[in-house]
Amino acid sequence: MMVATRMVRECRLKEMVGGADRRGMWATRAEKGNRAGVRRGSARAGVDHGFSLVEVVISIALLGLGTVATLGAMVASVDASAEQRDLANAQTWLQGAADYLQGQPRQDCDNVNGVAGEAEARIRGIYQGDVQTVSNPAGWPAGEITVLQPVLFWDGDQYQSKCHDDDGINLQLVTLQVKSPNGKLVRTLQVIRGA
Repeated sequence: MMVATRMVRECRLKEMVGGADRRGMWATRAEKGNRAGVRRGSARAGVDHGFSLVEVVISIALLGLGTVATLGAMVASVDASAEQRDLANAQTWLQGAADYLQGQPRQDCDNVNGVAGEAEARIRGIYQGDVQTVSNPAGWPAGEITVLQPVLFWDGDQYQSKCHDDDGINLQLVTLQVKSPNGKLVRTLQVIRGA
């Protein structure tokens, strides 16, 4: 009896550890690996082991790099778009001011008390008032368009700062300047005023 009890215990122990195969025989180690038709070390294990931690970390890192690159490109695109908008506003404002200035009467030298420098300052001040009446782009203060000093006068050979209205030439070179509200963009345009 003792032998029978011992054999039952061994059978139960073997079933718990390795178990018997379908035929009721004890399986060998080689047979245990082949039970589900799977060979050990095979790529087609039939069992989904999922992704390893290293694969997940690498995937997240690559996605992060792609996201950072995309966001950087988007920021650059937005900045470039803002620059182009400011450039278009500046050019439009300058051209409108130049057209308006061309339609206004030309200011003669008429030296104030015979001092040429005072005549240039007076003429520049009048032109400054004229260009500031031109409608400015939204968000751009009217003071951001200026007539640069000095207004130059043609003397027959070259433009100079000394006021000159002789010989029926009467040409003036007026330089307009516009600054964007953030100060990053500065554009100028030269206008030649005739008689």
